[in-house]
Amino acid sequence: MTPSQKKAVARHRERQQQKGNVRVEVNVPEHDRGLLRAVAAELRLGGSTAARVRQALQTALADKRPPSFKQMLESAPLEGVELERSRDPGRDIGF
Repeated sequence: MTPSQKKAVARHRERQQQKGNVRVEVNVPEHDRGLLRAVAAELRLGGSTAARVRQALQTALADKRPPSFKQMLESAPLEGVELERSRDPGRDIGF
């Protein structure tokens, strides 16, 4: 790549960064390449279509996300578990 080409690429990436876009590399099956490019193009354009695509993806992938720590604690069976802790260390501590 020539120095002028490198400068052009750097300027292009800087403009994209100023727009709030980031470069992402993913590995997908070849038959999904066009689909992923179309999704990325819609998200990059913004607007109502991007919002619908984003919502559809979030809905489709919601079940595949691991539960958060808070969700795991909320669903944990804690009946009969003593959660209170004594402040007494059980021994004298001299200062």
